[in-house]
Amino acid sequence: MPTVVTFRNASCEISMDGGLTYLDMSNYDSKLELSGGHRQLAESFVFGQDYALVSEGKRGHLDIKLTQMYTEEAGGPAELIRIAYENGANVAIRWTAKGKVTGNYLFTSDPGFLQEPPYPFGEAGSAKEVVLTTTFYVPRVTKTVVV
Repeated sequence: MPTVVTFRNASCEISMDGGLTYLDMSNYDSKLELSGGHRQLAESFVFGQDYALVSEGKRGHLDIKLTQMYTEEAGGPAELIRIAYENGANVAIRWTAKGKVTGNYLFTSDPGFLQEPPYPFGEAGSAKEVVLTTTFYVPRVTKTVVV
């Protein structure tokens, strides 16, 4: 029987210097989503066949959306992300689904940019925590293992 993996023990780190150093965000993050990366495909038709000829092209960029609890700590994650966005800094993100334990898979983005403004917003009557949603616009993600 296979071992089921959940995000219960996930870890997530972000880099504001293009992947040279990383800051652990696990105590602030609550959700990680991935979209994009679609491979370009094309089809052509010829007279002698009743079906398409299919060819493949390159992969598109990835959007990695990180949702985290908003805090107003000096040097905290929300502040670092705001500064990186406003300065157009080269950023990267990496995460594990099973936690930062030796041998677990580690997914790391190539350096990219923050796509949308990371400012807090909310509703006056809500008791919900304020969250920030940040989208990392990156060329690709690679898989290694935690060492």
